[in-house]
Amino acid sequence: MNLPVKLVTHAPETNYEIREPEHLGEYRIIPELPKVPLDEALIKILGSLNIASKEPIFSLYDYEVGVRTVIKPGRAGAAVLRLLPIDGGDGKLGIAVKAEANPRYSFLDPFIGAANSLAKAYRNVVAVGAEPLAAVDSINVGNPEKPDRYWYFVNSVLGLAWMARELSIPIVGGKVSFYNEDSSGNVIKPVVAVAVLGVISDVGKAVDGGFAGNGHVLVIGNTSAELGGSEYLYSVHGIVKGIPPRPRPRDEVKNASAVLKLIRDGLVSASMDVGVGGLLTTLSKMALINGVGFNIDLSRVPVDECRIDRTWWRSPRPTLGMS
Repeated sequence: MNLPVKLVTHAPETNYEIREPEHLGEYRIIPELPKVPLDEALIKILGSLNIASKEPIFSLYDYEVGVRTVIKPGRAGAAVLRLLPIDGGDGKLGIAVKAEANPRYSFLDPFIGAANSLAKAYRNVVAVGAEPLAAVDSINVGNPEKPDRYWYFVNSVLGLAWMARELSIPIVGGKVSFYNEDSSGNVIKPVVAVAVLGVISDVGKAVDGGFAGNGHVLVIGNTSAELGGSEYLYSVHGIVKGIPPRPRPRDEVKNASAVLKLIRDGLVSASMDVGVGGLLTTLSKMALINGVGFNIDLSRVPVDECRIDRTWWRSPRPTLGMS
């Protein structure tokens, strides 16, 4: 269509009323939790649709098309593809891609939730040995004409913008979907999906997440007692409560630098970020990939307090490696 340039470059703004939802107050505090045996909790979490293997889905598609797949689906937190060489290239250059979203985090705190979506995708790209370059986003919320729905949208944008600046990751594109609710006012939990693209100069040095045996497990990064919005609370206790883990972008950058150096120096055979479900869930995933077990001394995990539930199931933060 033929439109005036001014309309495109200076589009009219609509200013909606904004208000924090009143119901959020009842979600802030995590109640006293009954003790659940470790093995019982682990089975519930690993059986959750959020955690369980997605092989029935990704195996429907031929992921070897083009013969560029370096790390196959299910073996790492991010996809790694080789770029076909042109003009006499050596064929070592590759990309890593990962998309993340956590509606529970975004529901409990949209600023923190959106920032964590970007940080989580960033960590996954780093974990395979790639340098994060850029991101795209997709924000899905309810009716912006309702003040409490618009509050979720505004804070999601602010959280993404803040984390992108702190990580020096430009958001180069994205989309927004409004009015995701029915006529009765039932609205979806806000979904802030972020995909991060990274580059790896030598795909031969990319690492997947599977333990290979005869090594040592390294945990890079520290966490606080953060169970808010965790898979543990949801799958084991059936609740969505608390404040999600607060983003620490300076730590993200510092930890990413350490992980990338270890991988580039050939000192790591497997790497994965501690994701949804916590430390024990991530260790279990890494063990299941190659059928290799592990022994862990819980007292050596870098945490502020050594309570078994908060140590094993705490929300995402560190990155694991195997030397």
